[in-house]
Amino acid sequence: MTESSIPSRRKTQSHTRFDDSRRRLIIAIPIGAIVLAIIVALVLYFADHDPNFALGIELGGFSRAENVQPRNFRLWAVLPEGRLRYATLFYPASTNAPASEVLTIAGPLVNSASDIQQTMYFGALNIRSQVQSGTGGDSSRVYDLFWVEHDPKSGSYGVDIITQKSPYIAKDLTDSTGKMSYIAMGAPPQVYYAQVIVALAFPPGTTIGNLTLSVATSGNAPETLMKPYRRAVVDGWTLLYFDQSSLPTTETVRVQYLPSTSKTAPDLSLWDADKAR
Repeated sequence: MTESSIPSRRKTQSHTRFDDSRRRLIIAIPIGAIVLAIIVALVLYFADHDPNFALGIELGGFSRAENVQPRNFRLWAVLPEGRLRYATLFYPASTNAPASEVLTIAGPLVNSASDIQQTMYFGALNIRSQVQSGTGGDSSRVYDLFWVEHDPKSGSYGVDIITQKSPYIAKDLTDSTGKMSYIAMGAPPQVYYAQVIVALAFPPGTTIGNLTLSVATSGNAPETLMKPYRRAVVDGWTLLYFDQSSLPTTETVRVQYLPSTSKTAPDLSLWDADKAR
């Protein structure tokens, strides 16, 4: 009779070998916290020293470039030497093809008709205009009212105007440095267009300031200010986009900025600005 062999006992793992994952985790946590703190500190530093950087972080809004009709896009571009470009683009619900139709477009307010330096139009077979007086508090100002014969072959139409000494631009008297300006205009409710987007454009070298700058109205009540939903860079210009499609009451678009010292600026495409909305 042979003895049965006794199975060998499995050797336990040597105590000199150990799992160091816990130690690595303990070390990684404070390192990660330090890296996160550095990133936050850098973001805060650049946000404090570069308002455009802060805008990029704050206004990374989603595009609203949807193919909706009827819609209206308006561009206000601050040109060098204090001039202002106003361009408006209309996409009607239908083109009324094959016949053309006559539509009206109101240009921007100016202090004098001589302040209108250039006028172009597009999507039109013919256009005529007449100087009209403003209303209410703007009764001392004038604007061009255009009658546009819309080209039925064009899906959109509009005008592109350059003015000087614009009443929409003013020195910011609340700024202690005396260097800041602001651009402002009203944003009234409307029920016709499915989408109304307004863009304020600033050339390279401009510093965007306070987006919540407000002044008291004649009744000493503060304005209701619109906040842009999106910031984009188009052809080197910084554009702030405001959605005025569905406003319950009249609001104000007002942006403080430090003008660029350059006397020239790159061309800004109205079509590219519209696509980036």
